[in-house]
Amino acid sequence: MPPKCEHCKAPTEAPKICAGCNNVPAYGEAGAPPNTVYCSKACQTAHWETHKQICKTLNIRRIIFQAGATLQDVFYNYRFQVFDQKIVKIDRKHGKIYVQASKSDFAGRTRHSIFDCLHPFPTSLVQSKEEEKAILTSLAADDALCFMYEMIKYFFGGTVSQFLDIIFVSTNNKLAVVGISPNGFVDDRPYEHRVVKLCAKNGEEYALDLTGAQWGYFEPIMPWKTYQLSRIFRVTREVKLVKTDTDVGGLNGFNYQILDKDYFTFWRTINHQCSLAVAEITRYWEKKKVTTAKDLFKKQDKEFPREQKDLVDFVAAELKAFLDKSIENTRKTVAESDARLDSSYPIGDDIVPYVANFAALDYESTQ
Repeated sequence: MPPKCEHCKAPTEAPKICAGCNNVPAYGEAGAPPNTVYCSKACQTAHWETHKQICKTLNIRRIIFQAGATLQDVFYNYRFQVFDQKIVKIDRKHGKIYVQASKSDFAGRTRHSIFDCLHPFPTSLVQSKEEEKAILTSLAADDALCFMYEMIKYFFGGTVSQFLDIIFVSTNNKLAVVGISPNGFVDDRPYEHRVVKLCAKNGEEYALDLTGAQWGYFEPIMPWKTYQLSRIFRVTREVKLVKTDTDVGGLNGFNYQILDKDYFTFWRTINHQCSLAVAEITRYWEKKKVTTAKDLFKKQDKEFPREQKDLVDFVAAELKAFLDKSIENTRKTVAESDARLDSSYPIGDDIVPYVANFAALDYESTQ
């Protein structure tokens, strides 16, 4: 039986579907809303005053789901580039991934690049993309909110009226990543989790969980009520989301024998610079494509995956180039510094000379 026009109610053999709210995800238990169809452009125009509120509501929902998916992919690639653990072995047992870390060779050196605190992700040791995502996000919920803060505000700006920072004790975890330190300490403590509660302008509420993969949950966006009932045992803090780098937790993972007290400062500096780079690279992609990320998130099912992949891949490639150039610049600076450094230069216990020379992202000159 052919669908009926939403305005004149006549059956139509060639329905015109409203592009603004076509194939929008479900919200809660109601299921995905049916597509709104018309028999003609004239009927669609005549029905707009009746339809526009639900259309805008559903369009905001589409933007939130697609912005969340994009941001999560950006964060996965980001963590891959700035991975901070020297992993030598991965085991699996009873629904847990045991990750063995080796002692970093960073400590004890007299002069070095701050990039020495980064390590290649152990791709050859993982068995699936899901396992890779779980390890990338392990104990990185704080890092995601800190270093993706600008991107969260930018991607969801205009559709979200309030961002809440929620810390909670989780439940119904399907997976756990257990860190084993170089000295054999098995860290299977029940860490709290952290997400952003998005209060959308259409009245709907969502959980933005960029690091749920560490617990076996890979959906970045979920209606808040559903998330609350299925994932939250007890909320321990609920505050307005603000940018902070005082409580990032990535280095609390697998390296428990970091002797150099500046290690964390170096790692945080790298992440700060890389997070700024991600925002600038995204803006450059927008200029190249003569579009915006927000326009991307409005795209239909057929268009969105291709264009989203283009953005995510572009940010990943440019971030890698930024890091590679920064590492190259810094190594040259270290070599020049070492050549000038008198062998009798006193290196005390409290001062470890370090070098950083970040590359410039001069996109304006390449327009």
